[in-house]
Amino acid sequence: MWTQVIDKAIELGTGVVLVTDDKKEDWWEKFKGKTVGPRPELVKEFKDRANQTFHMYQADRFLELARENLGEQVSEEIVEEIREVRRRDKLAQQRNKEIELYRHRKMQQMHLAEELESVRNQMYKYEKEINMLQEKRHMLENEKSSFNEYRNKMFHEGSDEHINDNQLTEHYYHVSKNYDEVMNRLESSRIKHQDLIQHMAVLEKQLETVR
Repeated sequence: MWTQVIDKAIELGTGVVLVTDDKKEDWWEKFKGKTVGPRPELVKEFKDRANQTFHMYQADRFLELARENLGEQVSEEIVEEIREVRRRDKLAQQRNKEIELYRHRKMQQMHLAEELESVRNQMYKYEKEINMLQEKRHMLENEKSSFNEYRNKMFHEGSDEHINDNQLTEHYYHVSKNYDEVMNRLESSRIKHQDLIQHMAVLEKQLETVR
């Protein structure tokens, strides 16, 4: 629309008085919350391109000026009616903003709730894994302990049984290796579980703020 206004002024070789209740923020200059006129950069652009003057008014202000300076017969009722329409439009815009904000908050709540549920499911998975690894660790610890007790007993008491020391050593090596793997997985699962606990706390706080 702005380009069309300038093109029309160039075509006619005349200045323009634009009467509009359009609330575009990039059109109006505001001071202490009140609309005081067109933005200076618009006036400058119009002057630079069309070499003409440019004025812009809201409808009620334009009618007031016409009545005061041109002697036009404009009743106060008409001016007030225009203002009432603007007030209703402003209330409708505010209501639309509130509805949009409400919808945005609901979407935030939904996304946060979905993410929170996903985190809880992951936590449950790691809790099961931690319990399983702890049981396996306990079993391997018992096996290592039994193995050491058996070797010590054979060493101190002696035995007529034929013992293949290489096989025992290999078995102990595999048990120890499994034990180390279990401990590494257990530590990793605990760290991930702790991270999820912290992440869940953040999500719960965020969810609380958008309710």
